[in-house]
Amino acid sequence: MSEQAIELANRFTTANDELIGIIRGASDAELQTICPGEQWSVLVTARHVAISYRVVASWIRRVANGEEVPVTRRQIDEGNAVHAQEFAATSREEVLMLLHDNGLKAADTIRNLSDEQLGTSAIMGPEHGARLTAEQVTRDGLLRHVAEHTADIQAVLARPGGGA
Repeated sequence: MSEQAIELANRFTTANDELIGIIRGASDAELQTICPGEQWSVLVTARHVAISYRVVASWIRRVANGEEVPVTRRQIDEGNAVHAQEFAATSREEVLMLLHDNGLKAADTIRNLSDEQLGTSAIMGPEHGARLTAEQVTRDGLLRHVAEHTADIQAVLARPGGGA
């Protein structure tokens, strides 16, 4: 473990806790409001974030071990579209469970990295073959992802009428 890894894990946990709070506090109608960027409901968007924790944590582990992440951006986009259709009727309880459980696992993945692993790099297919470090994947692939979707959800819910 490294201090930097602990700090990144703590930042991630704080961001995930914020999203959990938003989903808990939203009305049923607000959870069905469509996020313009994704064209998914707030609930499906939050589920997407929760599922991404598992995926990106696996990428972080691979990169920390110097292994390429071969998946392409197109494959990710196609998978996201299928996910949104398959889970259009997801429940608040399921999303909260996934955010909690997958969030804990992702935070543990980050927290257990050494400074050397954080600095290890590999080819990232999702970034068009760029070579990124495990730290960069954590910051850009995980922290930025949850922050961007949380901001989208907050913007939708802040609309006049509370997003409903």
